[in-house]
Amino acid sequence: MKYSFKEFIIVHKRKFQGILKVWTGHYIGGIRTTFFRGASIKVVTFGPRARELGGALRASLDSIVTTVSGPAPRPTDLAATLNLDKSLASKVVRATRASDPLETLHESPAPQGLLMVVRAAESRGVSSEICGQARTRIDEFRAMIDEFAGGRTEFEAALSGMMPEALDVGMRRASQAAYKCMSFILGSRADVNFSASFIQPSANGLRCDDAHIGGQLGLRRLSYSSPITLFVGGLDPSSAVTPDSINWEYLNGEPLGTDFEKIVMKEFSSADLPDLEILPTKTQRRLQLPAGALNINQPIDVVQAMVVRNGHLRYQTPPEHFLASYKMQRPCRVMVMDVFLHEDVCPGAQQEVVTRAWTPGPPLPDFDRTDFAIDQVPAPVERTQIPLGLKTIGNSDIPRYDEMVDHVLDQLGWDRSRFRGYRLRCQYPIPYVTYGQLFELPTK
Repeated sequence: MKYSFKEFIIVHKRKFQGILKVWTGHYIGGIRTTFFRGASIKVVTFGPRARELGGALRASLDSIVTTVSGPAPRPTDLAATLNLDKSLASKVVRATRASDPLETLHESPAPQGLLMVVRAAESRGVSSEICGQARTRIDEFRAMIDEFAGGRTEFEAALSGMMPEALDVGMRRASQAAYKCMSFILGSRADVNFSASFIQPSANGLRCDDAHIGGQLGLRRLSYSSPITLFVGGLDPSSAVTPDSINWEYLNGEPLGTDFEKIVMKEFSSADLPDLEILPTKTQRRLQLPAGALNINQPIDVVQAMVVRNGHLRYQTPPEHFLASYKMQRPCRVMVMDVFLHEDVCPGAQQEVVTRAWTPGPPLPDFDRTDFAIDQVPAPVERTQIPLGLKTIGNSDIPRYDEMVDHVLDQLGWDRSRFRGYRLRCQYPIPYVTYGQLFELPTK
């Protein structure tokens, strides 16, 4: 049979059978592929293989442990019997007690450590049959880890996708590692990054205004390198401004212009804050600390505030959700993201949290599609709701927070008692991940 179209492979995973079938189709995206017709490939996926190996490894290790120390030994007993390090013995005992084969792989020491256990068992007279079976399972364990270019780290990441408890532990460790690595790479870090958005209906009644407070507390330069960006925003002041357009303003109502540093709230920033510089672009302005303007490891606080008029939709048109987002760029120990909604904005809506890796293109692609999980990141966050009235919103992470809020709302003439709050808090937020809060918009 002749084909007039270019052919390529589409791989379909057939549920439950683990069969990959190769089909023909049209040429897509400029990618040329080899064509196989009528081929059928048997595939054993990672999950079943890992479970089978975990069960076999657990049985082999349990045979050794039971032979030398009896059933259900304490780690100290095993360490004393086989003359092992207590940490190694503890990991082996946890691996044998695991109820899930995947947990056995997660808890197991590295293959080299397991071989030390086998050699110690041989020296205590454990049979060659038991030790030989254990060596075989350890070799298979090593081979499975070696399938991943990143070794044990990537192997654990694959396991964590099937083990929620392992995912939580792994994410905490990875987040702290990312904080250390990105602080070194970027040459700066902060103790706390925070963002607070107050959303209330705009004057035209169809959209919403956003009073924004943001800050970096305990910001430190770790190396003399490039400038440290503090804030990016503001439209070109030559752009036409109308009552219904999206307008960026200072708290006093003036449009953002060349005096961009006026967004800094000096009352709540460090008294020794160095002079800042403004880098203008065609459509935005970048406020930054000049290179070398801050001494190494000298902590400073920078807090800014501004208003975006008509910045958000109030009703479905057709986007169905209001999104408040915070793209984490500065490595920090704690992130606090607050969204305060006026009682007339998204009444009765429930908060939905989304955390996704930043991607090129539109700032937040497909965030409104809650069923479209593009680049989702399982970043752990703490959620808190603050009742209508905002009697107190402060927390220990942000000194003088209530005072900041009163300062901004008083200048705008907004009534604090008419807002309710939604808070995300994250320890060691992941740089270049966007943290978002979604709220369903009402119909008009």
